[in-house]
Amino acid sequence: MGIVYNAMIHIIEPCEPEIILGIDEFEDCIQQSQMLGKWEAWKGSYFKRFKGAFQPMLDVMYQDELNCLKPHVEAMDFDAALSKARSFVEAGGVDQACQALNRAIGFLPSPEPFPVYLIVGIGQANGMALPAPDPYMFIGLEMTKCLDGIGGLIAHEYNHLYRVQEFYRKPVPPSLTVGNLTVGEFTIAEGLATIFPLVLLDQEISAKQIAACLPSLGDPGEAIARKSQMYADVLEQWDQPASREMIARFIESGVSYFIGGLMIASLLELGYGICALTRMRTERLRELVMSHCRT
Repeated sequence: MGIVYNAMIHIIEPCEPEIILGIDEFEDCIQQSQMLGKWEAWKGSYFKRFKGAFQPMLDVMYQDELNCLKPHVEAMDFDAALSKARSFVEAGGVDQACQALNRAIGFLPSPEPFPVYLIVGIGQANGMALPAPDPYMFIGLEMTKCLDGIGGLIAHEYNHLYRVQEFYRKPVPPSLTVGNLTVGEFTIAEGLATIFPLVLLDQEISAKQIAACLPSLGDPGEAIARKSQMYADVLEQWDQPASREMIARFIESGVSYFIGGLMIASLLELGYGICALTRMRTERLRELVMSHCRT
């Protein structure tokens, strides 16, 4: 599905990511919840089975202990989540996800295999590929409203996955560990991942198109009208640690996606390629952004 390089004889060989489908396990979790309750069943079975996907969410996005997820799990409609997950599979979602992975890996070859978790999340995100010692991709099947956007979602998360493989795994410099990421580093990463699908799928790259890709921003026209203020806010907090407060302010709101996307689009206009930018170390990207992408 992807490719790796044989350093001995310089031949490119196929390399398939590991697809991990977690629907039957979630149905088992539902059955256990009838005796144990939703939280205890989920924590003791589903979280434990797919800890490789869930633990980085705790470490990076929630920055808290496991119990912080309890309200989200308790609020979930388990039966509805299972129904959406099964509908995804029945509609050919797994095949479409694999095709999208093939396209992305063909465009930007992965350095090595990685797991892809197609599982039921906790109703908070449709996909993630977070900094982690063991790089992975997660797609939350309970959030898949339709398959129309699966190609863009897979490409977005694959761009993150590629940089995690390159820069955010063991051993890594202390400055690149998950506890030391900054607002600026998150903004650059989300900008790359927002623009990558537009290039891959040959779509228009404009402020309007970038904003339209980000439902959390709200109305694209209103987002564009607030662009200068959002730029100023991001730059003001650029070197601040990406605390839970900052993640809510810039990541969950869509601001870093939008401003980061505009920054990367500006670099494309200067002649840089999206694959070259994705392969570039964060320090160099920061220099380019600071030199060329201020409003």
